[in-house]
Amino acid sequence: MLEECRQIGLQTVFYHCGAVEGRLDLLAGSAADALAFEESKKGFVVDLARIRREIGPDKVLFGNTDVVLVRDGSPERIAADVQRQYAEAGPRFVASIGSPLTLDTDEEKIAALAEAAESLR
Repeated sequence: MLEECRQIGLQTVFYHCGAVEGRLDLLAGSAADALAFEESKKGFVVDLARIRREIGPDKVLFGNTDVVLVRDGSPERIAADVQRQYAEAGPRFVASIGSPLTLDTDEEKIAALAEAAESLR
């Protein structure tokens, strides 16, 4: 499906849920232009630095900021997380969340995430 999308001129993002162990070679070889991952939870860790090392520099990586951090963290902690992920993933990076935001997330926290992303320019 990803290859067909590419052939008709679409750019694709493949969102991978769960652990990436044993799958990075498949993700690296996929026709996806970008890869997105859920945040670390449920006993697995999604390490963007490791993913970047193993898949190479070409694919765009989406961040996976934990939505609980966005809901409960300070703007400084949110910004630090976005900066850390950028440092791990490199310049082909899009700041993003790992799961949908919860309904009780304050707009100010969402704005803090957007400001942190904008500061990466």
